[in-house]
Amino acid sequence: MAGGGVVGAASMSPRRRGLALTAVVLAIAVGGAALAVSSELKDPNDAPGALDVRLVKVNHPKGEPPSWTVITFSQWKIGQLWDRGYVFVEFDTEGLETADHYAMIRSDGRAMRGELFRVATRAGRPDRKIADLKVWRKSPDGVSVTVPLKKMEFGPYRSFYRWWVVSSLTGEKCPNTCLDRAPDEGSIQAWLPGQSPAPSSGG
Repeated sequence: MAGGGVVGAASMSPRRRGLALTAVVLAIAVGGAALAVSSELKDPNDAPGALDVRLVKVNHPKGEPPSWTVITFSQWKIGQLWDRGYVFVEFDTEGLETADHYAMIRSDGRAMRGELFRVATRAGRPDRKIADLKVWRKSPDGVSVTVPLKKMEFGPYRSFYRWWVVSSLTGEKCPNTCLDRAPDEGSIQAWLPGQSPAPSSGG
């Protein structure tokens, strides 16, 4: 992925350590975008650790920012993820098929926190924090985040964006960082507010 500097050793080192290992793979995979026709994305039980993604739910109420709920196969506690577990919702808003923004969900030991970043466009520079995000939990196997689209920068004439989820965990079962991506390949295409597919010409 482009950029990816240091925002803080405690919060960004898992992203540098883990996600950088799959940067080339993800950059290639994102090219096969799937049109979002459902509010749910299922992911197989295919990664070790507590953050193996099972389901991603997207809710976009009319006139409000969208929210993503990431549900895992295992239950986990907030303290368990402190400085070890992270969930990222990554966005391609410029059509370059790589992440240019991401929402990072992390634990501070007592509560889950969310932050929105703009990926650095030059190597060696830190990713830029844009905003704090609303994060909450409704179940011991999930976490939700609201992402205000107006905070992100979109390419000219863009009518949609692409997103995907990546979880990262280090620990006894994951000494080299366990990663899970949903979808496993490609990305999900979502229309910007007020945009929709062009109607067919019929025939």
